[in-house]
Amino acid sequence: EQIPWTAYREKMLTDFAAGQGADIVEISSYWMCEFVGRKLLLALDEYMATDPDLAKDKWIPGAFLERIHTFAGATYGLPSGDSPKVLWFNKDVFAAAGVKNPLEWEAEGKWNWDTFLDVVTSLTKGEGPSKHFGYWTWMARADTHDIMRSFGGGWTDQDASEVWCEKPESIQGLQFALDIFLKHKAAPLTQELQAMGGGQQMFLTGRLAMFMSGVWEVYSLKQTKVPYDVAPLPSGPAGRFMHHGANALVLPAACKHPDQAWELMRFLKSPGLEKIMVQGEGFMPFQKASVETFLSKGHIPSAQVFIDALEKGWAPPIPLNTNATQMDQVVGDALGIALSEGKDAAWVAAEVAPKLEPLVG
Repeated sequence: EQIPWTAYREKMLTDFAAGQGADIVEISSYWMCEFVGRKLLLALDEYMATDPDLAKDKWIPGAFLERIHTFAGATYGLPSGDSPKVLWFNKDVFAAAGVKNPLEWEAEGKWNWDTFLDVVTSLTKGEGPSKHFGYWTWMARADTHDIMRSFGGGWTDQDASEVWCEKPESIQGLQFALDIFLKHKAAPLTQELQAMGGGQQMFLTGRLAMFMSGVWEVYSLKQTKVPYDVAPLPSGPAGRFMHHGANALVLPAACKHPDQAWELMRFLKSPGLEKIMVQGEGFMPFQKASVETFLSKGHIPSAQVFIDALEKGWAPPIPLNTNATQMDQVVGDALGIALSEGKDAAWVAAEVAPKLEPLVG
């Protein structure tokens, strides 16, 4: 059963409270803290112990995320959907400009935010409707948090228990992100993006050199002649962060047929089915048995980047608690004003901090 996203959470809560609805549900990572806290989900550890194929050692290290799939040592969800965020880049754009691409910089150990800025500014040329841009991403809490954290800050700490956005490191990282749009004009603002047909159209026509997104982009890109590839996000003074918003496949506590539902869940997350799903269909592998299929048949030349993000700890989730959606709204509203009115990071932090305070903890 497919449900419109805007109605999904409320329908789940209503169904669970009424003891009815689906026996297996895919839950957004944003809701897991609330659903587990309200005891709406079944723990899966006893079921997993009966199936060697789904034992924890069969999954890629980093696939199970605390506060999404596991809580205080108990497992409430199996990884399902989404992926670490990477940089998709057009190899022809870099070659034509005589600029090293991100993978070449990474091989030299120099893929950091300073290099990134040099690259995106050198690839930004022209004016008006024919302008070429070096980079684009959504300016939301998750995307900006990656940069802020790599500078040593963040909107909050990783547990979403303390507000961090007014720390000097947070403001430094956020100012860097804003400057790409406002000072260097190396990324299109909303009106420019719309005028040029959107980010994907700009990428396909060579007017956008690279953008941040997940594994699902391959579904449409593999059907084009664009010579695309992927690279990790740059490193900062505090490391590299490429947030992962993995969802969770869960059994509701109100499930009327938990044993039979588990049998279906076993099939849905079986290594054989996952191998089919990752063969270029825009799905992230989470089990070790699927990795080779993903690397050899997933239509992403440097697909190892996604696996590295999990295994090397580059891909923590966005800080989550029961107020995660409200935190997104607070940050998103302030960033929207900053981009449209030219506000700086200090203004954004001062605007956001008092509104985040009642939402953390």
